[in-house]
Amino acid sequence: MAHRVEPFSDVATYVASRTHGTSRMIILSHGSLEDLEGAVDAKDPLLLRTIGWDLALQCAAIRSSLRSGKLFTTTSPFEVGFDPFEGLDKEEIAELQSIMDGLGELEDAEGIPGIAARVTAFAQGTEDLLGWDEPLPVVRNPDGMFPALKMMREFEQIVSRYDLPQLLPESWTQPAHLSDRDQE
Repeated sequence: MAHRVEPFSDVATYVASRTHGTSRMIILSHGSLEDLEGAVDAKDPLLLRTIGWDLALQCAAIRSSLRSGKLFTTTSPFEVGFDPFEGLDKEEIAELQSIMDGLGELEDAEGIPGIAARVTAFAQGTEDLLGWDEPLPVVRNPDGMFPALKMMREFEQIVSRYDLPQLLPESWTQPAHLSDRDQE
């Protein structure tokens, strides 16, 4: 999968923002988009509000990392945190605030399609900012999560080269161990 290259201050920052942003989009945001569709189908404003807020902040965090190039790590290699507002321009902050307000004001099923469309557009715009020339693989699909895992494993080589935090939880990348009972 090709990537559009943009100037960045240094290679490690570019790699960090693109790989972690892509990882978060594939692992977290795509699943949240599917959950959002489920909330629309269920006509459940509270569920849509909760999922929508989380998804909008996930996308803001990805955009922030792409702009600022910063990753904030915690003790677990997979737990990479972002300031979801750092690096966003005034228009993005206003758009995010408007989406968050729209979700907060949602009281009944009537407003669900409109606000869900805005959250979805914000998420799609975020994926577009990652710069890939085709849609990212989806973890939850009938073919399984292997295309997404393959992409993440390819990223792991360059991520480890720059000593950046892991993209996937360690339990996803290590071979399964048979218990004593399974070996009998």
